[in-house]
Amino acid sequence: ISIMSLVDLSTITDAFTNEDFGDEKDPVDDLQHTIPQSLPIYGRRQEQRLLLQTYEITAQTRKSQTVFVHGFSGFGKTALVRKFHKKVCENGGLFCTGKYFQNSSVQEPYSAIMAAFSDLCDLVIQSEDFNDERKQQISRDIGQNAHMLRKVISNVSPLLDSTILNEAPITESKTEAAMTLFKIACKAFLRAIASGKQPVVVFLDDIQWMDTGSRLLI
Repeated sequence: ISIMSLVDLSTITDAFTNEDFGDEKDPVDDLQHTIPQSLPIYGRRQEQRLLLQTYEITAQTRKSQTVFVHGFSGFGKTALVRKFHKKVCENGGLFCTGKYFQNSSVQEPYSAIMAAFSDLCDLVIQSEDFNDERKQQISRDIGQNAHMLRKVISNVSPLLDSTILNEAPITESKTEAAMTLFKIACKAFLRAIASGKQPVVVFLDDIQWMDTGSRLLI
């Protein structure tokens, strides 16, 4: 099972009942961090259309949506996501990915979500419109949440201006309030980057291995 998140001011996820691809079988079931070039995809027009419609609605309404992609191994889930990834990029959106692993004993809390956020940071930094003005806008929108985000997203600092980086961190709580603050910080991060012209898709792979912290965060 995989979660795909289309984000404008939050996150989206996509759910489909998979059917056989006919003669085509996707040889790779797991989506890698760097998604290879899309392969031809057949028999998935309805699902492709649903994904694109969800993406367009998110961009227009600025409301997050959630979709699950599920099915047996070899049913073409990865090929479907790759095709959608290509369409998102062609339409100016940002597509970031994270993956959970079966060996949860060595898996850090929120690992796939933070990997996707790190991927998103790289995409923003590499984008043509990333400049000092964009950096200031992101810093304003993230605000006091910057300190908490820097602790879990290793490459978020290049997105922030020096003023916010030098601010004293807010006092952290070890109670349930800490999770609330963390959720607020993650929402602020996505809101700072996503827009109607540039929605964000957060794809989380193999969510059956998701940790408890990630479930609470989502």
